[in-house]
Amino acid sequence: MKLTTDQINHIDYVLRNDYSFEHFDDLRIELLDHITSDVELSIEKNSITFEEALPIVLHKWNDEITCDRNSYYNSVPIIVAKLWKKLDWKYNYFVLLLTGILCFGSMPFGREDWVTYMMYIFGGIGFVLGIYLLNLLRRNQFNTVLSMYAKNKIKLYVGLFAFALIANLALNYSDGDLLSCPALFGIIHTTLVFAMRTILMRKNIKIENQLLKVI
Repeated sequence: MKLTTDQINHIDYVLRNDYSFEHFDDLRIELLDHITSDVELSIEKNSITFEEALPIVLHKWNDEITCDRNSYYNSVPIIVAKLWKKLDWKYNYFVLLLTGILCFGSMPFGREDWVTYMMYIFGGIGFVLGIYLLNLLRRNQFNTVLSMYAKNKIKLYVGLFAFALIANLALNYSDGDLLSCPALFGIIHTTLVFAMRTILMRKNIKIENQLLKVI
């Protein structure tokens, strides 16, 4: 048996509104295909109606599509939280480690010119990347797992970057010590965050192009 358009739209509505997939177009479309096939199979195999089959199939998918309230990412479906945790290890924790290496590695040379130059070079790169990343997010056509991850807390990082850069310039100006780098960690860390999330948004463009062919 093949489901009608109204029945498929109803499943899509349930995924959007009851299971928090409103902002994950790529994953919702993929799940819609799987769940639709499972419902069709259940109707045919058990000789039941669509209204009877859908709750059974949704219960089968329950461990993937509900939200885990005990998780750090407790407002997104479990399947999304799992993917985001993998991205954390690949991007966030790597960025934190690289920031620590750069900052602590430069501590013995804290009064040398090149450390200050390095910080402001990172600041310049961060400024360009921040504008570019915000533009990518603004032009985003579909909400996907990658784009929503890249967007997560982005306003906080932009604010932290601006504060660190302005605070460092203000302190340098006020005490006349142009070599001090009190905001070194903040500037380097947020710049690296912008870089990694820009990479994610570039990958997201490929997903968007695929979605355009489907929708």
